[in-house]
Amino acid sequence: MLNNQLLNQVLMSGFDSMVFVMRIEGEGRFVYEFINESAMRRTGLTENVIGKNLLDALPEEQAVFLLNKYKQSAQEQKKISYEDTFHANDDEEYISETNLTPLLNELGECTHIVAVVRDITEFKEAELAREDSKRRLELSKQRYKSLFLDNADAIFSIDYNGNLIEVNNAFEELSGYPKEQLLNQSAFKFVDSSIKRQLKKCFVQTLRKKPQNFEVNTYNASGMQLDLDITMTPVVVEGQVTGVYVVIKDITEQRYAERTLSKNEERFRMIAESSHDLITLVDGEGMITYASPSYGNVLGYSPEHYVGRSLLHNLHEEDFKGVLHSFDHAQETGDPISLEFRQYHQEKGWLWFELQGKRFMTIMAIFIRWSL
Repeated sequence: MLNNQLLNQVLMSGFDSMVFVMRIEGEGRFVYEFINESAMRRTGLTENVIGKNLLDALPEEQAVFLLNKYKQSAQEQKKISYEDTFHANDDEEYISETNLTPLLNELGECTHIVAVVRDITEFKEAELAREDSKRRLELSKQRYKSLFLDNADAIFSIDYNGNLIEVNNAFEELSGYPKEQLLNQSAFKFVDSSIKRQLKKCFVQTLRKKPQNFEVNTYNASGMQLDLDITMTPVVVEGQVTGVYVVIKDITEQRYAERTLSKNEERFRMIAESSHDLITLVDGEGMITYASPSYGNVLGYSPEHYVGRSLLHNLHEEDFKGVLHSFDHAQETGDPISLEFRQYHQEKGWLWFELQGKRFMTIMAIFIRWSL
């Protein structure tokens, strides 16, 4: 008797899990025979439920769900486990894990089902948090791969002592050195001597939390001359600078194009300023952007008088249509222009001129010769 009382006390008060003992009466009828304190506290059920049919004690949807689970365990005469949610007495929804154990008599018949219900809400929330962290980590790795490894710009990071600790594919290609040769080596070991002092100075400034941006002209491992735009940013961890993050943009083609354009512009101006022809540059909208000094001698108006005006300025009205048609055709096809037209001289009135023009990119270059 003492053992039964002790067992009953343990079941009633010694389990944090909810414990239900259901007695089977007839076909598919499950009656409450025991419910512990934890179950009463969490579900709001009382000892008054003892002896009641499952279908009479709970809401229909919940009762039918549990009835099917109990039937399955009783018919198969084996333990089953499942996860579910339940509304507790505090109106909060919890996640539970239920283990059903069938009890058999001497004849091998299932007479009872013992249901032990464990609250696993915190475990599931932690599991979801781990999955979320895992997903965020994967996204972070993908962003890193996109921003660092697959970046079109050359990128590398160096530690506080100037040693290379990470390089991307673009840096390998730009520098001409394989990654295996670069890592854990001083970054300045691979720098041309002509810019080494400048780079070290900028590196020191960056370690002082002063980001640097500058351009250099140097050579890579293959001897190729490069124009580079370099940005150095301090890597700060818990308020302390641990290294430097470096982004290098290859601007060789850009600078070459600029130098070439500058030379061509200078040559053009030398030709234009020494020519007796009227040399004019017109943009895509038909506005004059440049007029050679010869305008002053040939038409009596200064070049500044024409810049910013339409190419039809001081042209005879009867020639407007022909000039505009030729200009539009050249804009569309790139074909050169050749025509004659009249232009106004400040003192001599209308004079005939011969025009030769050619489109270059978005600019129309026009050479105008006075027809004597």
